[in-house]
Amino acid sequence: MTRLAYEDGTIRIEGLDDTPGVTAADLPGVERDDRSKTARAPAYRYAALRAALDERGVDCEDSVLDLPDLDVASAYQLRDYQQDALDDWRGAGDRGVLELPTGSGKTVIGIKAIEALGTPALVVVPTIDLLNQWRRELETEFDTPVGQLGGGEQRVEDLTVSTYDSAYLRADELGDRFGLAVFDEAHHLGGEGYRDIARLFAAPARLGLTATFERPDGAHEAVEGLVGPLVHRVAVDDLAGEHLAAYDIKRIEVDLTPEERETYERRQET
Repeated sequence: MTRLAYEDGTIRIEGLDDTPGVTAADLPGVERDDRSKTARAPAYRYAALRAALDERGVDCEDSVLDLPDLDVASAYQLRDYQQDALDDWRGAGDRGVLELPTGSGKTVIGIKAIEALGTPALVVVPTIDLLNQWRRELETEFDTPVGQLGGGEQRVEDLTVSTYDSAYLRADELGDRFGLAVFDEAHHLGGEGYRDIARLFAAPARLGLTATFERPDGAHEAVEGLVGPLVHRVAVDDLAGEHLAAYDIKRIEVDLTPEERETYERRQET
């Protein structure tokens, strides 16, 4: 029998050699590991790996994710455009990125995604301000403990909020703890170091939230591979005047010193 287990950011596959009609080359992301005499795949390929095995009728003993149900309910009622975004994400197999303007309620969509799936979830954010904001929202909406990684805390619960930095440091340790990963400001995953967060987690359900999906350096293509494609986009003009305040765009040019330019370019990379 083929056996699957999570190990240090990978899916360890045993018994594949004894499975007729299936080789490592037939399965997504799987390679032979001569050191352990097994096969392995990056953890983020777990959903695709299971689908491929099921399609071939392979009987599996799967211990990758042994997760409790998360019984949560939110009082939020989604607006039509928010519900459309959530529906498109669910229709894409609970994977993919939603692009909506700042102030359009992306956090609320994320909360409703957590409610809909009812599985342990990790929310990853780039700043301490967003860490605190998400934790407040989750504690207000859900009657369940909320863990926090970052901002001076390192506590893991079935519902946990983490900074990108803390998730990066603990990804291989926590990669089998969550069925859903929510990446707020998902364009940050385009940075080479942060990509390992998504690579090392086995969570089959993945939601990216951002106001600016495409990056000038093309790194959004890496996000597509790790989280899923852009499945829904709402432009600012679609909501201005009804759901968002009317606005004017004014371009103001400023001169930067060499040091300021260096800092600006460095921060743009993340």
